[in-house]
Amino acid sequence: MGKVALHMMKIKSGGVGGIQSHINREHPPKTNLDIDPSKTNQNYDIVGNDNFRHAIKNTIECFATETKTVRKDAVVLCNFIVTSDEQTMKSMSPGRQHDFFEDTFEWFARRYGAENIPFAVVHMDETTPHLHLGVVPISEERLLAKSLFDKKELTAIQTEFTRDVGEKYGLERGIEGSERKHLSETRYKAQKATEKLAELDRSI
Repeated sequence: MGKVALHMMKIKSGGVGGIQSHINREHPPKTNLDIDPSKTNQNYDIVGNDNFRHAIKNTIECFATETKTVRKDAVVLCNFIVTSDEQTMKSMSPGRQHDFFEDTFEWFARRYGAENIPFAVVHMDETTPHLHLGVVPISEERLLAKSLFDKKELTAIQTEFTRDVGEKYGLERGIEGSERKHLSETRYKAQKATEKLAELDRSI
């Protein structure tokens, strides 16, 4: 039985441009050799967005009304990567894969509010199909990444997402405290792309 692989990266303002470029494939891949450009046209949006900064800014202004000033070092986006191992994902039919990712979006939308999700994009052009889903971390009309996504909540997400969505697709919960190797690689490459492009953002 495959296991749910779910990980979150916290993104500060300086990294938003980088994560957008990685997710929307705005630049040819230089460091992630797992990306097959010939398959990039198979990627698809559940929630598409071509301006993450604008969407995040609007979300904060509309729904984090108790946050008067957003610090430069504040986490403004939490990027979730959701998948399973390569064999399990590729054993699903395209329609079942699509349903899994759609159900994943619906689960996060119910838990954190669809209005706080600026993008949800499926990558089919890497070794393992996976979903990138962004959440602007707003709670009690404040930008509160640290308290919203504390250790207790991250553990609950793993357990409750598996129960509510994963089991429907024959997936079980991953071992607590561990990371699936393929997800670590996906996360690492996404993080490196974010860091590299963030440096470019700051130099402009």
